[in-house]
Amino acid sequence: MLFIYLLDDKEEYLIQRAAHGSKNPVNLDILNPIKIKIGDGIVGSVAIRQNGEIIADTSKDTRYILDNTMGLSEITVPIIYQNKTIGIIDSEHLDKNFYSEDDLYVLRTIASMTATKLMQAFSNKKLIEQQANLEL
Repeated sequence: MLFIYLLDDKEEYLIQRAAHGSKNPVNLDILNPIKIKIGDGIVGSVAIRQNGEIIADTSKDTRYILDNTMGLSEITVPIIYQNKTIGIIDSEHLDKNFYSEDDLYVLRTIASMTATKLMQAFSNKKLIEQQANLEL
């Protein structure tokens, strides 16, 4: 299972915005998207510390937040833009000790590339909204 969380407008919560696996059984819809307060759970903790983390056995980590399916290992990486966490890439697997340092390296690279593209998309959306308001 793979999840992308993005920071809400008030910068209080990370909200699931994309998923692959049992969370999106139809098209790209997310089944019961969850939101996690900054600092809560593994996802919220990684957002604050701004450092990716591998959890070899989630059953031994009190921060673990159960979604719809229990993953026994987890890898979580922040998406950072200009020293600010704007999102999280999170993946869980049914087996313990599934993720490696190589996986962490790859996800960090993907998160870095994603940060710039996300900010470009947010900026374009704001420009379109401002232009629409001027035309009124």
